[in-house]
Amino acid sequence: DLLLTGVEGASVGSWEELAKVSREIGFSRVAEQISGLSDNLATRMNSVRWDGSSAARRALELCLLVRVLMEL
Repeated sequence: DLLLTGVEGASVGSWEELAKVSREIGFSRVAEQISGLSDNLATRMNSVRWDGSSAARRALELCLLVRVLMEL
């Protein structure tokens, strides 16, 4: 759901919870990307000038990983 609603619609806490659940079920690579994206979003909240390129890369990698998992 978080990928569908986008980064604007979800809190940092929601992303952190998703990373935790992903880690618990064994999706460590997915959890790593989600955790990094959560960190990027937390930085955005505390920054006047935020460079979203790192968050965009993580979001793209996350979409790719989810797509691969859907094919399994």
